[in-house]
Amino acid sequence: MLKAKTGIAVAALLVSSLACAQQSFVGVSAGQSDTNVGGDSRKTAAKLFAGYDFTRNWAIEGGYADLGKPQWPQGESRETAWYLAGKGTMPINNQFDLFAKLGASWNKVALNDTRKSDLYAGVGGEYLFSKQVGLRLEYEDFGKFGDDNVGRHRASAWTLGLDFKLSPKF
Repeated sequence: MLKAKTGIAVAALLVSSLACAQQSFVGVSAGQSDTNVGGDSRKTAAKLFAGYDFTRNWAIEGGYADLGKPQWPQGESRETAWYLAGKGTMPINNQFDLFAKLGASWNKVALNDTRKSDLYAGVGGEYLFSKQVGLRLEYEDFGKFGDDNVGRHRASAWTLGLDFKLSPKF
């Protein structure tokens, strides 16, 4: 419980510090994860994210993802990930952008408190309703989860979410 409270406090601190920045954004997404554990590996995923746009084309983004509770051979277990990535955006027009992200993820399997860091990558598109609000669809690969004791696998997710620009300049 203390770890969950610590994670929430870190996320709140990240969001509040980014909220003070002129070109910052926050968002929430939900969708489906695929953990490739075997059996019923598709679960509901949810994500909170925040970032800072350095320019219209370059940003940094960090977030927390809950990838659900897939069934491991030893039992059901929650999988979560924190990530930090550089984000490159290619505007198609004033209302639609394509983007790619590359960075690192810090992954956890709650079954035996297994933690692993790995490469994080994502691609997606965003439809901008206005300069402040966008709808984003993305695919993310969070890398490897697990260890020799519980097994290893990769986890990914398709999510649909809302992105809120706190003080848009571009």
